[in-house]
Amino acid sequence: MRTNKSHLWIQRFLAGTVFTALFVAQLHAGVGATRVSLSDSESKLAEAITVEMVRKYAEALSADDMEGRGTMQPGGEKAAEYIAEQLKALGAKPAGEKGTYFQTIGFKETVYTEETGIELDTGSLKNGVDFGVAPFGKTEGSVEGDLVFISYGIVAESIKRNDLEGLNLSGKIAVMMEGPPKNIPKKAWDEQEATMFYMVNAVRSGAKALIYIDNGREKDPPSLMADYFSRRQIALESESENGGAPVPIIYMTQEGAKKLFAKSP
Repeated sequence: MRTNKSHLWIQRFLAGTVFTALFVAQLHAGVGATRVSLSDSESKLAEAITVEMVRKYAEALSADDMEGRGTMQPGGEKAAEYIAEQLKALGAKPAGEKGTYFQTIGFKETVYTEETGIELDTGSLKNGVDFGVAPFGKTEGSVEGDLVFISYGIVAESIKRNDLEGLNLSGKIAVMMEGPPKNIPKKAWDEQEATMFYMVNAVRSGAKALIYIDNGREKDPPSLMADYFSRRQIALESESENGGAPVPIIYMTQEGAKKLFAKSP
């Protein structure tokens, strides 16, 4: 099955920033016959820990005003400040930078901008609502081409099946089901890393982008992946930027898939 032209525009905003992280030393009690010798000050501190204290900290850190304690977010900064205050109140000696309880760590934030979208003859698809894009090598750009449905993309002589037979994927955007099909056990599919194998095979066959749609049986369906990938991504500043797929890999929600196939026979 083929549809008309599809145009995908992707733009990511990379923000290098610094997040102040709090490191807290923990005391680990012995297990079984192993015993740990504590100093007088450590024993005193351990005896001071109560169920009420733990409940107080847990409730404070999980409160709505902590906003989920996200990295590089106001809630995360607030949570760090709160923990530092509690350490100070307990008399813990600061071991961070400049006599504080903090140590600076660099993070990178990757965000898909509002310009990221898919244009079809039937209308527009919105990132985070209709689809999500997995991280890939380029920070921005566009892909345009005919959509070609390739089922699961399976090419296997052992089961006499070739989903690419008679199809030319060169310069096309391949639309494929998240595997495996019903007649192939999930365990065998995963052990053979079949999803990755047929993904790579489609790209080697000339596909300039891949679109995954739900088969209705996966534990982590494309809809879930679309939601995850549309969110901001955080990585250490030291991590390489050369990772990611060589072409855009798009995960469709159920609503996005309906729009994608709106004019299909």
